[in-house]
Amino acid sequence: ALASQHCFLVMEEAEQIIAYLTMRSDPIQQIGMIQDVVVARPLRRHKIGSRLLKVARRWATEHQLSVVMAETQTKNYPAIQFIQANGFVFCGFNDHYFRNGDIAVFFCASLR
Repeated sequence: ALASQHCFLVMEEAEQIIAYLTMRSDPIQQIGMIQDVVVARPLRRHKIGSRLLKVARRWATEHQLSVVMAETQTKNYPAIQFIQANGFVFCGFNDHYFRNGDIAVFFCASLR
């Protein structure tokens, strides 16, 4: 069983997994940290990831979180476009986050 601090969403079509989202929560800081948003390559750009984010935000609200956060590398422009198109705004960076030296950029969406 999944701990109550974890959100794992799966989208299926014709009994096949086509997308999933994982998020962990920090109830003390009231933050939900999105870890993965994965959509099958042929189904990208069909709003599937956006639908998962919408459900994740609802889950976070139901768990009394105030912010949902996502992180990616500065060079992952498609991910940055996707997260910004879904209402997330830039909220910071860390140039020591990834072992390979890539810079992490963080995006937040307020739930209040």
